[in-house]
Amino acid sequence: MELIMEDKDKNEKLYMAINVPDSVDYVAGIGSKELTIIGISLAIAVVMAIVIYASVGDEIAALIAAGILMTLVIVCIRRDPFNESLIDKLKIVINYHRAQKQYVYSYYNIYEDENGKNNSK
Repeated sequence: MELIMEDKDKNEKLYMAINVPDSVDYVAGIGSKELTIIGISLAIAVVMAIVIYASVGDEIAALIAAGILMTLVIVCIRRDPFNESLIDKLKIVINYHRAQKQYVYSYYNIYEDENGKNNSK
């Protein structure tokens, strides 16, 4: 009986889920953290629209400016199926370009032969 159980344990494979987000999403790619950021940016957009309307007097310009701000915020913070936002991707690219690069090369001194003796005249 033990031999059968050991074979069964060896044959069972562990299922590992892929691309499972670590938080609950209310809408695809938008969770509680993103909703908080959207709410704060909405308050900023309303204040910005009021200031633009008070200074210029054009409600269309104020609404367009607030709409552009909200659109940019949503595009930047919404996560894709790989659980990365546009800001996360930009951080990855910046870190990659700042990282030290490794180049494979072999050193060869034209003034020395294979034994390390100096050939300069």
